[in-house]
Amino acid sequence: MRPAHLASLAAVASAILACAGTGSDTTSTGGSAGTGGGTQDTSIESSAGAPQGGSGGVAGDGGCDPQVQGKSAACKACFDKAVTESCAESSKACAADPGCVAIIDCTTKCKDAACQADCIAKPDAGTSTLFPYVGCLDAVCHDECYCTDCRFGTPMCNPCLTQKCATECGGCDKNAACMAFAYCIGYRCADPNDTACQEGCIAEFDSGMGPYDGLGKCGQSKCKTECGF
Repeated sequence: MRPAHLASLAAVASAILACAGTGSDTTSTGGSAGTGGGTQDTSIESSAGAPQGGSGGVAGDGGCDPQVQGKSAACKACFDKAVTESCAESSKACAADPGCVAIIDCTTKCKDAACQADCIAKPDAGTSTLFPYVGCLDAVCHDECYCTDCRFGTPMCNPCLTQKCATECGGCDKNAACMAFAYCIGYRCADPNDTACQEGCIAEFDSGMGPYDGLGKCGQSKCKTECGF
């Protein structure tokens, strides 16, 4: 594995997260099969910087702005370190998968989240290694890249989840398996009625479904109005 290649993967992961950092919102699945109404991440551009829909303001810690933190030196440094340490296994798997590398090459040419979504649209061809990779970066570098906010939800929903479902949020957005599952649901299964696709994500990333489901259930219980569950 060439160090330059690893650095390239980290850079793309940062770009993938940028959308979330600039306010690209995530949306609710409203009860997708097997997810318990969990939230759907639609901003892989925010990975390592990813499923956060941007709170539209300063995070709960009083000083960190999640809309700009993804572009910070602290975020970049965390990604660079994670690629060769905490996320070394998944980064190598992605780099060794032509499909994953092709997706990364495609997303680097994108100007918006819609373009990136098109790059990642196919159920296979690289996503099986891409999602664990960006999911790991997201989980490991959550605070450095997203402040303390929950990374799921619209600008109205996110503050409620951050305040009332903090444990469940942390259980997913700091969990690499949950983030990989969230990416699968968000990118492969754009149609919330596509239960076959959702079941496929559950089968492939089953270890991440539990915490994702827990966050969805908390949102349904405590943030129903704000999140539109």
